[in-house]
Amino acid sequence: MAIIAKNEHICIREMEACAADFDQHLRWMTSPEVLEYWDGEYDDGSIREMYYDHMREGVTPCFIELDGRAIGYVQFDRIPDADGYECPEADWARFFQPGEMIYGVDMFIAADADRNRGVGTQMLTLLSRAIFDKYGADALVVDPKTHNARAIACYHKCGFKDCFVVPQREAHFDEVFDSLIMRMDKPN
Repeated sequence: MAIIAKNEHICIREMEACAADFDQHLRWMTSPEVLEYWDGEYDDGSIREMYYDHMREGVTPCFIELDGRAIGYVQFDRIPDADGYECPEADWARFFQPGEMIYGVDMFIAADADRNRGVGTQMLTLLSRAIFDKYGADALVVDPKTHNARAIACYHKCGFKDCFVVPQREAHFDEVFDSLIMRMDKPN
């Protein structure tokens, strides 16, 4: 098992191509708590297909563990340009410079019982250090839906700054939502 980052209580490990990880991911991706913000209809086949697509595309899918218990999911990958992040070029160019090594991060804490305890903030702080140190990132970018106040508050606590809003960027079942693009720079 490849460990991306860990501390006394939190471990971020790469998702493995095994039945236990596929089953856990499927349980999360079909739970009402996760589907509140993540779109899709999932079954065992689509979870496996998503995993292997991620491997081919350079996305690193990971599980978040708290004291040895899997509680959530995070993925990250290198974002080459505005097009790779589905953003207008003019907006992207105001906040991201050519040649910068930018990594995008998506995450969720699966169960309500594990939320609002600071775990997401601790995990993202731990992960951001690893991406800056191990992967050479200059900046991280996240794209919460503008109505996802809990995620935006977590990102602010971790040091992300608001950049711009992309209207009607993300479909979620029968609705389309605006995304807030946020950036965190590598600490000096």
